[in-house]
Amino acid sequence: MGITRHDYAEILRLLDHPEGPDAGRERIRDEWNSDDDCHRPGSLLHTLESTCITRTWDAIHVLLTGCENVDTADFAPPTGEPPASDVIMGGLVIGRRGGHGQRTNNLLLLTPDEVRAVDRFLQDLDLDELIRERRDLLDDVYVYSFYTTIQGEDGSDQDASMIEDGSLARDFATLRAFYARAAEAGHAVIKDIS
Repeated sequence: MGITRHDYAEILRLLDHPEGPDAGRERIRDEWNSDDDCHRPGSLLHTLESTCITRTWDAIHVLLTGCENVDTADFAPPTGEPPASDVIMGGLVIGRRGGHGQRTNNLLLLTPDEVRAVDRFLQDLDLDELIRERRDLLDDVYVYSFYTTIQGEDGSDQDASMIEDGSLARDFATLRAFYARAAEAGHAVIKDIS
């Protein structure tokens, strides 16, 4: 999942398209860049920071919302309640790149107010306690890539969850710090789960 932060005034200028809001969202999709080289020559949308989390996006959504992630057609609202649901799956769909009406494979925009709400929510969480409370849920529902194969101490292949391999905690810390910086600066956030 790529995640970037942007000046909200710049986002609003791009959304204000003479052909209407759909054209404005399409313009943002065309200009969005999640690469480390954030300032493409001639780009109308400047990325102020970008980061990426690995395969943990689905597990983080389930962990934070307490709900299985059901990404249905017609860009339905994500499962769970904001601001928990906004961390991964929430936001205005601003680019329709396919995905058959799903929120995945499309850009999702959070306003500065939504980013501040997400930041407050994340700062108040005790990740270890939340994992203890919802570990069974993570095992019971389908979570994208929850288990992976790692090499054990004896050299054999072993299945390990993203809790056991540390990737869930690492990516949660990355998101918490990213949202804190975006909230402090009053930036908008664009997410891409593809």
